[in-house]
Amino acid sequence: MKPNKLTISAFGSYADKTEINFTKFGGKGLYLITGDTGAGKTTIFDAICYALYGEASGNDRTSSMLRSKYARDDVKTYVRLEFTANGKTYTVERGPSYERPSKRGGGTTKQQKYSELTYHELPPRTETGNIDKSIERIVGIDAKKFKQIAMIAQGDFRKVLSATTTERADILCNIFKTEKYRNLQNRLSEIKSKSKEELQILRNDMCLAVRSLLCDKNSVLYPEFSAIQQKNSDFIVDVDEITDIIRKIEQSDTAKQSEIESELKETNKLIDDIHIKIGKAQQRQKAKQAFETAQHKLKTSQEQLAIFEDKLKQVEPYKEQAEKISGEIKLLQEKMPSYEELSKLQLSVSQTEQLLVKNKNTKKAIESEQEKAKNISEQTRKRLDELKNVEAEKENCLSKKNMYEEKRKQIKALYKDILLYLETNEKYEQQYNEFLELQKTADKKYAYYSELNRRFLDAQAGIIARTLKDGEKCPVCGSTIHPCLATLENHSPSEKDVNEAKKEYEKSAKKASDSNAEAEKIKGTLETLNQKISDIAKQWFTEYSDVGELKNAVIEKGKYYKSNIDSLSIKLNEYNSLIEEKNKLEKQSENIRKQLETLTVQYAEYEKNIALNEQNIQNFTKQANELSSRLVYKTKQDAENAVLQMTKKRTTLNTAYEQARVQLEQCKSDIETYTYSSETLKKQLENSEQEPLSELEEKINNLKIQSDDLNRQNNDILFRRNANGTAGQKIRSNSSKLTSAEKKYSRISLLSDTANGKLSGKQKINLEALVQMSFLDNILAKANTRFMQMSGGQYEFIRDDTPKSNQQKTGLDINIIDHYNGTQRTSQSLSGGESFMASLSLALGFADEIQSRAGGIQLDTMFIDEGFGSLDDGKLDVSINVLNSLSSGNCLVGIISHIDKLKESINRQIVITKDEKGGSKAEIHL
Repeated sequence: MKPNKLTISAFGSYADKTEINFTKFGGKGLYLITGDTGAGKTTIFDAICYALYGEASGNDRTSSMLRSKYARDDVKTYVRLEFTANGKTYTVERGPSYERPSKRGGGTTKQQKYSELTYHELPPRTETGNIDKSIERIVGIDAKKFKQIAMIAQGDFRKVLSATTTERADILCNIFKTEKYRNLQNRLSEIKSKSKEELQILRNDMCLAVRSLLCDKNSVLYPEFSAIQQKNSDFIVDVDEITDIIRKIEQSDTAKQSEIESELKETNKLIDDIHIKIGKAQQRQKAKQAFETAQHKLKTSQEQLAIFEDKLKQVEPYKEQAEKISGEIKLLQEKMPSYEELSKLQLSVSQTEQLLVKNKNTKKAIESEQEKAKNISEQTRKRLDELKNVEAEKENCLSKKNMYEEKRKQIKALYKDILLYLETNEKYEQQYNEFLELQKTADKKYAYYSELNRRFLDAQAGIIARTLKDGEKCPVCGSTIHPCLATLENHSPSEKDVNEAKKEYEKSAKKASDSNAEAEKIKGTLETLNQKISDIAKQWFTEYSDVGELKNAVIEKGKYYKSNIDSLSIKLNEYNSLIEEKNKLEKQSENIRKQLETLTVQYAEYEKNIALNEQNIQNFTKQANELSSRLVYKTKQDAENAVLQMTKKRTTLNTAYEQARVQLEQCKSDIETYTYSSETLKKQLENSEQEPLSELEEKINNLKIQSDDLNRQNNDILFRRNANGTAGQKIRSNSSKLTSAEKKYSRISLLSDTANGKLSGKQKINLEALVQMSFLDNILAKANTRFMQMSGGQYEFIRDDTPKSNQQKTGLDINIIDHYNGTQRTSQSLSGGESFMASLSLALGFADEIQSRAGGIQLDTMFIDEGFGSLDDGKLDVSINVLNSLSSGNCLVGIISHIDKLKESINRQIVITKDEKGGSKAEIHL
């Protein structure tokens, strides 16, 4: 890639549009980018980077900071680059986003960033993402590699030269992306750790399986088992040996289990037989207890029989009394409809009396509402009378406010003219003073010119006087007599001196004349303003001494109008509130009127209802009294209570009689039942066996203890067989896995330790460091072609691979071979100039290596930024020759520097200068 033409507009330190035509350099060779510090030399490389990749060259310069602070608002910020790559010409243009003044109205708006790529006659491409990819494809590298290859910044590579091994490793990692080798190292470490963990899990499982094997301590096999388990507890030595002991234990447990099951079967049969005997003994015991109970209850029932017979005779009259009460209840129930009618009449009287009270209360409430509404209506009417003229008062106030605002507007216009007058007057005084100074300068230059001219003319007369002889005519006056000849000064001015003095005077006189003309122009504007102010001021003020006094008077007048306007604005707000109040009161007055009409109608209706309620109460009361006089009880509730009491009494009598009868019948039935039960149980006891229950229970408890012991032994054997079977299967299964895991861990451990530089007794060089050493060897080989040339064959880079302690990383230290004395020393021992040459050589070596790693991409342009100030003239010439060798062929190399020696050595230059108004401009000097 090679730049042809770069256009910069309102970008960085360049306020206006600036074009740099690189084709003027012929497409190859060295050229110098020079100028004052901060003028914008590096900005040229920034602009190229931004045009290609949409980002500046430095991390501290983002695209949002690229708009020039010196640019006018109407100047657009963009960078356009025409470049050639692979024999084809492309044009790319980009503009960053920034805030600019809005074209419509005030404020600002955001200028959106954009990108455009053009190739031949094809339509421009404007999709930023696609353009970025296209640029990388055309140039062949991304933005980061472009900056690394195309820009040699000396400070960065001095850091590389003086860095520690660890710091240099980080730099090489960032540039050549060697972290993938570190990732491989880490991945191998992770695999090793995981493999070790898996191996340990298998070993732990095997140990647990061996420890989980069981054997009866009373078995003849236990001593052999204990010895084998102790032998194999931490590491499996012989799986066959363990399998054989498991088999022997299994055979022994199987035989023992068969014996226990046979003995257990016989014991359980004996237990079942005794259970049957116990059941029979328990039944005889229950029958004996039941016989004794039946005998006791029979005796008790026989004693109660006479008591219940006497009790029944005592309650016999209750039956007749109950039948008499039933007749009275029937007669009272026949009268119940009359009581219901009486109850309805009494309820009607009560409800009508409640309605009468409610209607009277409502009537009283209506009277209160009427009185309240009348009072509000009167208050509303009085307030409306007070507010009847409020609209007219508001209009009068608004008219005054408008008048004061118009006058204040005129006063503000006058005040603005006064300020303009005072500003213009100050400009006039400055301009006039400038004219006086320029006139003084012109007068001095005129005097100097006159003096030179006089001396020049005198010198001419002296020259002529030298040639005059008495009797010969003077070529000036024609006289043949020369009584007083002019003399010639030793240091007379030349005609050139006189002409230059005259030009200086004329130039100075023109400046004074132009300044005077400008002062007169301002004076004319000032007089016009003074006349305008005077005409307007006469309308407001009778007299004033000067514009300053008038300014104060105008300010006071403006304050007066402002105060009146503020006061009237407050009054207008008050009038608006009063008008709003008046509208509300008018609406409220109408609502109250309608409310009074409604209340009047309601009052008449409730008076009519009250009269009707009083008449109904009299009628219902009369009917109730007539009906009550014909009844025994006063109310239906009293009659119902009487029926309830009689019913309860009848129930009590019937219940007492019935209970006595039922108790007697139940007693007779119990005697018959207990007599039959006693006879039956007596016969059952006489026919049953009489073996003691306690002896049977003692026998069965002994048998159960024996059965439980046999079951426990059987369960122990079952548990042991299951545990040994599971453990044996696990041991056989894990044996082959463990062997495989140990081989795998051995292989991966060796590989991981080798890649991570952890082999015992070896140097601590990991895979990433080894790759970085290879890169550094290539870089130093490329750098040495320049370093040897720059140092006149004295110095050469060499990588120091001297082994350090086994705990330190080595292999990336850089030493210097001094061929003059055959010694080797560190790079820190170099002088300032030597350090610069080493840094530049190292930087070029890095650029060569990066470029070779970029798929063979060839950049035909390069920038080298500063650093030449530390070189003496000889070293500087050698360095320039080396850089010239870089540009042999088609490479175009730009050196960014302000060193005078470089300005003398390199004729082709881009000169950056600062503008007095701000910003910078660039010019090509050939």
